[in-house]
Amino acid sequence: MKLSRARASNLRHVAVGAIQSLVSAKYDATTLVSGHHLTLADVDRYCHDAESEDIQAMGSTILLRLCEHCLANLPRLEVLERVVQLLERSHEPSVRRNARLCVNHLVLHDDTRQRLMEPGNQVLRRMADELLEAPENVRTFAELAAMEAAECAIVVQLGVLAKLAAVMRLHPSEALENEVAWMVSNVLVDTPESIRAAADAGLVAPFVRLLLEERPNRVHINAAYVIKHALASLKPHEIEHANRLVPIGQCILGRLRATDLDNTKLLSPLLSALASLLAPDASFRAALVTPELAHLSADYIRSQLLSAKIKDPSIAKSCEKLIALQSSLVKIDDNTAPRFVL
Repeated sequence: MKLSRARASNLRHVAVGAIQSLVSAKYDATTLVSGHHLTLADVDRYCHDAESEDIQAMGSTILLRLCEHCLANLPRLEVLERVVQLLERSHEPSVRRNARLCVNHLVLHDDTRQRLMEPGNQVLRRMADELLEAPENVRTFAELAAMEAAECAIVVQLGVLAKLAAVMRLHPSEALENEVAWMVSNVLVDTPESIRAAADAGLVAPFVRLLLEERPNRVHINAAYVIKHALASLKPHEIEHANRLVPIGQCILGRLRATDLDNTKLLSPLLSALASLLAPDASFRAALVTPELAHLSADYIRSQLLSAKIKDPSIAKSCEKLIALQSSLVKIDDNTAPRFVL
């Protein structure tokens, strides 16, 4: 049924009032001041049989609020149906963005995630195709990469990793950097196929560089895990290539020197990465560890770790490895510069 101009105008007024009430609700995020509890029927009222994109935008906003605050109590497959309808029927950017943000929540539940991963379902493929224009889609794929091998495989198969460097260039933000770093760190500990895709996408060097830039602690933590997992998973020539772009050891050590010993969440991956880098049996050690880096590392270990009282077991283990390596890193002669001892 098509709406008359007067009817559409009235609906728009009601919808705007509903959302304004929703935003200023005194009760909870899905109850209006009037006491009306929002449901999927409210979504349908605004999203269906409405010519106005403004009205559809209101309906999609209600749908997003429901996904954010009470998805566990809703018939999720019905919610997914509405999301798919919005993505298929609407060209309004705000409507499509709200629908994609709904998917971020839907992938967290087994029933809707499995439906999204079915071969004939095109939602995830379209979101991957739109990644450069819709950076909010990164969240969905980061969640999938943090799950089991099947979910991570979907991320790889859809070509998401190959687009991440471009997404970060086009939409620079600390929140996006954090999401991408979280995704890549999980991909690097998954299957050989996913590790290969991450290496081919050149996703290590950008996060090495981030360590020396001013960023929130959470961004540095996820970047450090990318480097830690890369050193454990990638082939020597791939690590050497990343090191030619950005010196990995110097960046790790630089961030370590700027990190307090009580910042255990960041210290843990950094110390583990440095221990992997300096390990005598590391096949890339000769190419990455210069005499200067060996000397500076030994100095850091002596000045910071030998007397440190660290209780965290994972950090203590890395400290023990580094302290054991310390004496073999550098030999200082009376009349010569420090020499790297292999």
